[in-house]
Amino acid sequence: MAKKENEKKSNGPAMEIFGVTKHGEKDWWTKIGAAWENKDGSMNLNFDFLPTDSSATIQLRPPKQD
Repeated sequence: MAKKENEKKSNGPAMEIFGVTKHGEKDWWTKIGAAWENKDGSMNLNFDFLPTDSSATIQLRPPKQD
C-alpha cells in the first residue's frame, strides 16, 4: 500500500535540540537532545544533557538531511 503524501517517512525526531554558549567571539553549538512531534502538534523533548551556563540558549533545528 502506498504512503499518503502527508504522512511522515520516518519515525525519527522532528527537531534536534542544541545548547548554544558563547566562547569569546564564537558561539559553540552542542547537540543536547531531540524533539518528536505529537499528533496534536505539541512536542516531546528528550534531553541528553542540560546546559549549566546561565547565559546559554536552547535552539530547536530541523535534522539535517543525509
